[in-house]
Amino acid sequence: MNHSEIVSFIWGVADLIRDTFKRGKYQDVILPLTVAHIKNRFRT
Repeated sequence: MNHSEIVSFIWGVADLIRDTFKRGKYQDVILPLTVAHIKNRFRT
């Protein structure tokens, strides 16, 4: 997974949670999802 794929994934998550979470809480959701996604990519 290269840098641009990670950035695209993070922006995709931000788009999905835009109306669900307050903007100040994005980091509480995006970081764990990004780590889980990367971990799953390397697991296979």
